[in-house]
Amino acid sequence: MKNLVIKLALLLALTMSVLPMFSARAQETFLWGADVSSTGEPVTSPVLEAGIQYRITAKGVFGSDYFDGGWEYLVDAQYYAVNPPHTHWWTDYYPAPDGHSFLQIDGMDAYWGPFNNGGIDDFYGHEYTIYYTGTGAPIVFTIVDWVDMDYSDNQCHFSIEIWEFPPTEEGKSPGYWGHQFKAYYEDKGQPHHSWEELVAWTQDIDGYYGIDPPDFNGYELPPVSSLDTDSNGVFTTYDAYIIFTNKRQWKDVWIGLANWYNWAAGFPPYY
Repeated sequence: MKNLVIKLALLLALTMSVLPMFSARAQETFLWGADVSSTGEPVTSPVLEAGIQYRITAKGVFGSDYFDGGWEYLVDAQYYAVNPPHTHWWTDYYPAPDGHSFLQIDGMDAYWGPFNNGGIDDFYGHEYTIYYTGTGAPIVFTIVDWVDMDYSDNQCHFSIEIWEFPPTEEGKSPGYWGHQFKAYYEDKGQPHHSWEELVAWTQDIDGYYGIDPPDFNGYELPPVSSLDTDSNGVFTTYDAYIIFTNKRQWKDVWIGLANWYNWAAGFPPYY
């Protein structure tokens, strides 16, 4: 657990250095938005079409266990702070206990990614994104108060949005992704994505280092640790470049790595 907290802190420092603008998001369609209350009341989405890729964002914090004019805990979708100051910028934070998430989908934990700090109020920061493949059914969002399981003194909510990606026949190939990294590391050709996008997607992938990969429309993604070419405990854009340009040693994981980037960028799997 200590190593996870340290790793998340490192990821936060990296995340704050870039402001990614996802080109794929310009093509998205807003589907639905709602507030999920910290009282634990479930909220149900519209039907998510089978096989369609969606981006789900959750942002905001709630207070738990009010005392003496403050909160014993502040909680976001994945992390919490103990007796924080009167600010939503947390200097100390912890993952939800026992590998849980505070915001659940269909009664199950969902890993919402590396820690994202707050700003001047609840909804500046503490924003998380996951990608979800529709099954032809709605999904149910619920807040579970793992810090004290007492909902009577909770206050506020998380704000949820679901965005739909346009249908795509097939995900991008290893050659496609290899070209992106060669364009920046070797100055060869024109990339289709910005460097900020590649960095942000790489950080999303690295967030699963040491954690079971997410479901990706039935495709089994390889463990991120197997993509760490120098075994330093962090997956970076340079690791991706080395893998995509080293046929002798890394060809067997090309498709797996390409599909990690397809997952991060919101494309379907490549087979």
